[in-house]
Amino acid sequence: MDGTKGFVEFPAPVHATHTVIMQNASGRQEINKAPASLRYQVEEVHRCLAGREQQSRHMPWATSRALIALCDKARAQLGVRYPTESASSAQTT
Repeated sequence: MDGTKGFVEFPAPVHATHTVIMQNASGRQEINKAPASLRYQVEEVHRCLAGREQQSRHMPWATSRALIALCDKARAQLGVRYPTESASSAQTT
């Protein structure tokens, strides 16, 4: 993430990094702390599989779809498109 006075970097893999790098006029700071990562999501998937559930009661498909639609709307408002998208395929829901 870049700003006018510095940046914050999450080294790959972003979803499971143990490091956050912050850079500003004062210098560069590296913070090393093990995050929870996707631990809770993985545990929920295992719980659903063991219980033969098709979807999580904590995050049903309708909620996932609503979040994706919200993210797509924000992307459209900001003019952000993925490299694989054409201008005509960007949704403005």
